[in-house]
Amino acid sequence: MNAVTAMKRRKSVVYAGYFLAVLLVVNAACASFFSVLSPWLDDHRDWLEQLAGRVLGQPVTTSHVYARWDVFRFAMVFGFSDVSVDDPETRKPTFTISQVRIWPCFWRSLLHQKPVADKILLRGMTLMLPEVLPPHDNSSADSVFSSIMAIPPVVRLPPLVFALEHLVLQDVLIGLPYNGEIRQISLLNLDLQNHVHHHFLEADALFMQENPAPAKIQLRWQDDGAHRPSSGKISIYLEDISPDEWLGSLPIRQFVLHAGPSSIHLWATLKEYQWQEVQALAEFYQVVLNASGSEKEKTFQGVSGHFGWRRTKTGEEWAGTDILIDFPDHLWPATHFDIIKTAENPSDQSAITANFGYFSLDDLGWFAGTFLPENLKNWIAVLSPSAVVASLQIATKGNGGSASVRAEQIRLTLPKIFAAPLKLDKLSGSLSWQMDDTGTLLLSMPQAEAFSKDGSISARGELAVPKTGYSRIRLVANFALSAAAHVSRWLPLHYFHPGLSSWLSQAFTAGKMTEGRAELSGNLGDYPFDHGEGVFVVSGIVSDLGLHIATGMPDIQGANGTLNFSGRNMRADLQSARLSHIALSGMHVTVDGMGNDVAKLAVSGNASVTGLPVPVSLNADLGASGISAIQFVYDGVPGTLNFSKDGTALVKLPQLHLSSSGGVSQMAFKPDELPAIGFSVDKLWYGKQFLGRLGVSLSPAKGGIQVSSITLTAPSYSLTASGSWLSDGTHVKGNLQAARTDRFLEAFGQNMQGIEVGNGNLTFDLSWRGNPSAFSLKNLSGKLSLKLGRGRITRLDQATANKMELGRMLNIFSLQTLPRRLSLDFSDLFEKGYGFDSVQGDFALGGGNAETENMSLKGLVAEVDVSGRFGLIQQDYDLNLSITPHVTASLPMVAAVAVNPIVGVAALIAENLTSSQVSRMSTYHYLITGPWSKPVWKKVDDSEKRGS
Repeated sequence: MNAVTAMKRRKSVVYAGYFLAVLLVVNAACASFFSVLSPWLDDHRDWLEQLAGRVLGQPVTTSHVYARWDVFRFAMVFGFSDVSVDDPETRKPTFTISQVRIWPCFWRSLLHQKPVADKILLRGMTLMLPEVLPPHDNSSADSVFSSIMAIPPVVRLPPLVFALEHLVLQDVLIGLPYNGEIRQISLLNLDLQNHVHHHFLEADALFMQENPAPAKIQLRWQDDGAHRPSSGKISIYLEDISPDEWLGSLPIRQFVLHAGPSSIHLWATLKEYQWQEVQALAEFYQVVLNASGSEKEKTFQGVSGHFGWRRTKTGEEWAGTDILIDFPDHLWPATHFDIIKTAENPSDQSAITANFGYFSLDDLGWFAGTFLPENLKNWIAVLSPSAVVASLQIATKGNGGSASVRAEQIRLTLPKIFAAPLKLDKLSGSLSWQMDDTGTLLLSMPQAEAFSKDGSISARGELAVPKTGYSRIRLVANFALSAAAHVSRWLPLHYFHPGLSSWLSQAFTAGKMTEGRAELSGNLGDYPFDHGEGVFVVSGIVSDLGLHIATGMPDIQGANGTLNFSGRNMRADLQSARLSHIALSGMHVTVDGMGNDVAKLAVSGNASVTGLPVPVSLNADLGASGISAIQFVYDGVPGTLNFSKDGTALVKLPQLHLSSSGGVSQMAFKPDELPAIGFSVDKLWYGKQFLGRLGVSLSPAKGGIQVSSITLTAPSYSLTASGSWLSDGTHVKGNLQAARTDRFLEAFGQNMQGIEVGNGNLTFDLSWRGNPSAFSLKNLSGKLSLKLGRGRITRLDQATANKMELGRMLNIFSLQTLPRRLSLDFSDLFEKGYGFDSVQGDFALGGGNAETENMSLKGLVAEVDVSGRFGLIQQDYDLNLSITPHVTASLPMVAAVAVNPIVGVAALIAENLTSSQVSRMSTYHYLITGPWSKPVWKKVDDSEKRGS
């Protein structure tokens, strides 16, 4: 079995060897035959030229003809050199071919009884194509694309080309006339195969430019029998092609497109004699888009993406995906678009729907705006929109359409209304439009929502934009502002006077607004509707609002209430607020006549000053220079408020009445919460007592308030003081000068019955813990220096003395204790009390006591020296009293004084009335203790004195 198989294999090998040998012999014979045939053919090339001319329909000449045997294809091949196809009329060459090779098909030639070639190779030729004219109609966005789609998919060639089974072109230089210039394409290799009505073409070429660009083309199509392509597919790949060199300046509407080296991979489908689909992967670099007739241009570093077009049953569709656009200073994220154009019937108006992904109006707005209706284009020019659009959907048909958008970083400009561009972080909404028969553009916004750093807004409305005249609007919005300080950005400041606009732009400093509502309705030419032609209202609830009234004046802060703008008027009703930590309540702030030369500002309400409610009323004019005058009313008295350059508030009242019925037990604020303020009152009253003119100057200090000065002046006295109120307490020092000291003390509530004091001088330096209202004798500490002029202290009955305060303490110096003097003035003998020429002393205050070591009362009769303690809280004495009478030389009177100073001094006076010699007698000492109402006297020696 194996032997039979091996035998068969050997026979097969032998037969194959025989067959190969026969082929080699036939090839050798054919090669020899055609080498002999070549000279004969060259000698008879005239006949061959005529044959070729009949086939092509044009005269043909050649310089050399030869025949060879193609041992690889096992077929004969005829060659022609320097072939020229001439024009029948001029006999000038139409084109020349360096080399032509023809592989004839023997069997088909016999069948058709005419030469039929299997393959033809054309090498080294120049071909000039018909001129392609650039599009001149820039009015349609489809003009360029339509021109490209109108180019035949396969260049018209003689029918013989498609009758050939196989045609190869090599080293062909193609001339392409375009716009008056000749562009050249070097066809390195083209392979065309025809199978009845089916064709396939593949080519490699170089587009001849400054830097040649390689290209690869593949076509597969079917013809209709008349050599017209009816269906097929095409693939074109161009690398580093320069559109500028091939197309020049490509016009697109009002723009001219330039592009540098680019790469394009394009696919297209032909069906039923029409292009059905085109796709392209494209990368364009150094793209410049110029506006015709101006120097305005947009530059792109690069544009790439996947783009497509296709024909649908009812229209067309354009699309782009994975689009990247690189600008000189930024790069777009990947974006997309699709546009669908439909028409149910050819006579119907086309409907267009479009969807766009990311794009920036800053980058493309000036270009895209040229495709909008003229009415809307004018509005776009006014708005100067800027936005980063995340998505945009548009649908149009005829004179109407709709759109929905999601955008970010929106910027809108209305220079005739708003002082600054409106800025939004996010925007979403829908819009529809319709052009009516009069040419008016009707815009409707069913819903729109926007968000910004300032807050959020939801709006709806309509706008009618006529060809001429003002637009009519109806807009309703609900909003919330998280930054009320920016409310002026949303107000039509350009309709107001410059001074008011300046004030409004700074008036709101902080806070937020909720439940806001805005309405704008009417003809914009009538805004702000002074005569009721329309409505402009903005209102909302404010919280923690900051309100700046005037430069230098502390801002109203923490305001809670409502804010309302209506026409030219503004009103704020604030339930609570504060002014430099002064509580405000029931505040009403109005600005009337906004937009007039002078607007009226009015503020009214209640302020809580040191815990006391104070009615406040302020009025001011808002003119070109802002606030020109501030007036207020306090307790029915009109006052003025001004501010110094350093921001100090200067308050002035013509008069002020203070109640003597009570005071403030404590203050509800801290010293460092007070502002710098200067306060003056022309006439200050305490109850029914006129105190004089008051001036107070306060300024903030570290940890509290500095009392720079306090002045109180009246015809009978003057007080000057200064001090501070810090967290650890109150300190005050100053000086009092009085012509009638007793009357001054009575004015401040002291019972001075039985005491008469003339001029006086008091220097003090006092401190106590807590705020100024916490003053008490227990907390009081410091020093007093007292100097009094002439005065009198009289003896009072017990009931009257018990009612005295300071006077009761000084009752120990009455007549029954100290006769005034012995002099030629005898009227004193009939007056009760002790008259003195001067009183002076220094006192140390602390623990509710006043202690002195040098108090003295001097008179002509006697001199009294006092040391010890006055109990200011316990109202008691602990004093050393030293009395030195002025007497004559009569010694018995000295003894009388020693036994009973009152009787002795009186006797001494009576005895020495006629004497002119008066001298000082010995000093006597007394210890005084007990309460002010019942002091206890004890005569003591020097050794028994208090403190001895």
